[in-house]
Amino acid sequence: VGVPAWLILGLVMGICELIPYVGPLIGTLPIIIFALPLGFSTLLWSLGVSLLVQQMEGYFLSPRLMAGATGLHPVYVVLLLSAGGMLGGLMGMVFILPLFVCLRGGARALYETGKKENVNSLVKAGLITEEEAAHHENRNMITRAVGADHRIEADFFVVPVLTGDRILICTDGLHGEVGIAEMTSIMEKNETMTEICEELLEAAKASGGNDNITMVVVKVTEDDIYE
Repeated sequence: VGVPAWLILGLVMGICELIPYVGPLIGTLPIIIFALPLGFSTLLWSLGVSLLVQQMEGYFLSPRLMAGATGLHPVYVVLLLSAGGMLGGLMGMVFILPLFVCLRGGARALYETGKKENVNSLVKAGLITEEEAAHHENRNMITRAVGADHRIEADFFVVPVLTGDRILICTDGLHGEVGIAEMTSIMEKNETMTEICEELLEAAKASGGNDNITMVVVKVTEDDIYE
């Protein structure tokens, strides 16, 4: 039909590669059938090329593709497939990666849930009071921080704001030293945002200043509301 034999064999082999694990063996059969009449040397050469391609696909290309889909390093993919084959044969190789990904996801979810059970969560749940939280043994425990993990789960809040509202974002160097009532009183003063920050800073220092004090004070303007 005018189509090179190597192209047809390559297409057949490529289609067979879609069959998990046994596909390469099936794809090799047409190559053997085609090469047998051409002599023993041609058969060996064809099998050698086929084996080389399969090894490259099995140990380099497929692990990288699976690594991208599962988030695992290619080396781990190869090790897991080898372990699955040793433990359960073909079925073990088929199911080992999905099973491992599910187990890893479940373990990570449990770990993240445990990390979130900090003092603030206990207060929100009504298990302890604000006064008890101020003296809790884990009050300074950090559960999430930049650089502590390759993935950080941030909290997002949507709250209505009005023109003139003031928003304070700060570390526990401020809210751990100055009470809510005192901070609110300072925030309500008719002063610039810089002056409010300076007054909050002085209040934290006067209360002990036992930690780094970082804050941002924002005043909502009419332009902010309609942007």
